[in-house]
Amino acid sequence: MTAFALPSSLSLISLAILFNSDVILVKHFFSQEVSGIYSSLAIIGRILFFGSSSISLVLFPIASEGHAKGEDTRHMFFQSLTLTSLLLIVGFLVFSLVPDFVIRILFGSSYLPASSYLAKFSIFMLFYTLVFLLTQYFLSTYKTRVGIFLALGAVFQVWLIWFRHGSLEVVVDNLIYVNAVLFVVLMGYYILNSKFKKF
Repeated sequence: MTAFALPSSLSLISLAILFNSDVILVKHFFSQEVSGIYSSLAIIGRILFFGSSSISLVLFPIASEGHAKGEDTRHMFFQSLTLTSLLLIVGFLVFSLVPDFVIRILFGSSYLPASSYLAKFSIFMLFYTLVFLLTQYFLSTYKTRVGIFLALGAVFQVWLIWFRHGSLEVVVDNLIYVNAVLFVVLMGYYILNSKFKKF
C-alpha cells in the first residue's frame, strides 16, 4: 500500500505545483495590476482543463479495474486521449479566434489586456491537461515511477519562472516549454511500457 501511496502522492503534489505555481510567482514578481490581469487569464485558461479533465477522472477507475483483471487497457487510454485532445483543440480555437469576446463575457473590458496571452496560455493548458491524463492512466495501472518525471518538471518550472520572468509572455512561454517536454517524456514512457509490457 505504501509503495503505491507515496509515489502517487508525489505525482499529485507535482501536478498541483505545475498547475498553481505560475499564479503565485507572478504575484511575487509583478505589480498588483499585472497580477490581476494574469489571474484572469489563468482562470479563463483553466476552463480548458476543468472542461476536459473529467475524462481523465472517469478513465482512472475503469482502467484500474481492467488492469486488475489482466485486461489490455490501451484502447481505453487512446479513446480518452483522442476525446480529450478534440475538446482541447476546440477550446484553443475559440480562445484564439475570439479572445476579446471571451474576456469581455467573463471579466469585462478592464481585463482585455489579457487577450493577447490567451491563445498561448491555452497551449499550456492543452499540454498540462494531457500530462494530467497520462498521469491518471499511469497511476491506474500502477506505473508509479511517473512521479519522478513530474517532480523534476515541477521543480524546473518553478526554477524557470523564478529566473526568467521578463514579461507575462515569457512566463507563459516557460509553462509551455516545461509541459510540452513533460508530455513528450510521458508519451515516450508510455510507448516503452507498451512495447515491453501490456497495460
